[in-house]
Amino acid sequence: MVSSLASLILSINPDIRTDQLYEAITRGAEKVDEIDHPFSVIVNPTTNESIEWNQYVGYGRINAYKSLEYTIEQYGGTFSQNVTVPQGETWDLGAVTLAFAPGTRLVVNGTLNADGAVFTATDPAQGWEGIRFQPGSGGLLEDATIELVNFPGVNNPGPSVYVYNASPVFEGVVIQDSFGGGLLATGPQAVVHVRPSSDNFSTIRDNVHRHIVANNSAEIYLDEVILDDTESVAVYANDANIYVRLSEINDSATWGVRAYNHGQVGFGFYDPTAPSGQNNVVQVSTVGTLFGLQDAMIYAGGAGQIFGDSFRNNWFRRNSGNPNERHIKADDSDILAECNYWDRALGPDPAYIDVSNGGAFDSDPYLSSPPGPSVSCSSLGITTEEDPPSNMRASPHMRALRTETAYAKTGATEAIRGEDVPGLAPGGPPEGMMLERWLAIAEGFENADRSVAIDHAVRAIERAATPHGARRAFAVAAQLGRRALYPGLESF
Repeated sequence: MVSSLASLILSINPDIRTDQLYEAITRGAEKVDEIDHPFSVIVNPTTNESIEWNQYVGYGRINAYKSLEYTIEQYGGTFSQNVTVPQGETWDLGAVTLAFAPGTRLVVNGTLNADGAVFTATDPAQGWEGIRFQPGSGGLLEDATIELVNFPGVNNPGPSVYVYNASPVFEGVVIQDSFGGGLLATGPQAVVHVRPSSDNFSTIRDNVHRHIVANNSAEIYLDEVILDDTESVAVYANDANIYVRLSEINDSATWGVRAYNHGQVGFGFYDPTAPSGQNNVVQVSTVGTLFGLQDAMIYAGGAGQIFGDSFRNNWFRRNSGNPNERHIKADDSDILAECNYWDRALGPDPAYIDVSNGGAFDSDPYLSSPPGPSVSCSSLGITTEEDPPSNMRASPHMRALRTETAYAKTGATEAIRGEDVPGLAPGGPPEGMMLERWLAIAEGFENADRSVAIDHAVRAIERAATPHGARRAFAVAAQLGRRALYPGLESF
């Protein structure tokens, strides 16, 4: 049986070394008869690592599934059929390569975590069918690469990453060189975050079909993402929401951004942490920059993002090399885009704006030069942050983020002032809450402007988040705020 398991492991990874094969088999073994014959921790003579063993059953009973899972997580492999992460299980991949044959895919029903993994095709000329996150699944893909997906005539059509009512997070990922496009999320329970890791921006590039698609009430949050070179639309919202912050959208063969059929795209209006300067850049789209169709909405207006006296606005650049480019098209849709730079001092060129069928486009006031610390809405007399318009659909997730920020600001206020928060110790937050980081930053600004201090506290607690999304300091500040606002409340 052991030799059969060894052959099975070698069938997915023929390059595995003897000591790695030994480790995969022993690490996957099940402990049996533990009551009568307890296991002891010994040093594995082959790998020099600690492992449980006893003299009666050795490392235990072999478990082919667990040994294969360990092999995939630690050493990667090559697959000629679908690979599935079962519901209720968590797979943690290291910096390994998983190569898939044409017509195969990685299906996630549980949790998939990957740090530095590469998901690719065994045959670059034919591709594979990508990653599919099924309902209720999730995970964190950090500094991972997903490539060479869905070449025509070989595989079932679809994007590199398909998310159906699931909530994966992508940090510092690269999705590239695929015919099927980048990331598609669909369904009201789909909430997807694409953002930088501690080392890399997320980059989606060189795909034939759309880079980012949200359908059927899904939500996608793009934070410091670079979208380069697609032969289709870069960002597409169809009856769904996409939020874009501090990102670049470059070289789209059709439209840079398209909202369709009640879909909505918002440019960065939840942004307590961004530095001053420009927010998003959308440029060099062959057909146009912003396109709303059938009761859709694109919101990039108001005062952009405000933090203290710093303003963040968008730069929308038209393709001057294409005289037929429309730049802006609002067909039975609203495009609200005040306080942005339109690649020229006089604002968007009316010759390249197409408003029809009851649509609306608002760009006034506009910036006369590229946005930056000294060029912002403050020069236009706008000094307060504007919320999205009341007719923009309020997504539950976005509403929750805004509510938590409000609570956190209240908690920061109480902590900075040293006032007694009901239910907590007098003089501020209790010890052991890991708030020193944001309190120290906030206190540095207290003497100058208390409101700025509070904003800096919120900024710092946002930045205290770990790469895996833990926001303990933010949560504690929010709890302080809840208790300050609702004195009798012990939990919320």
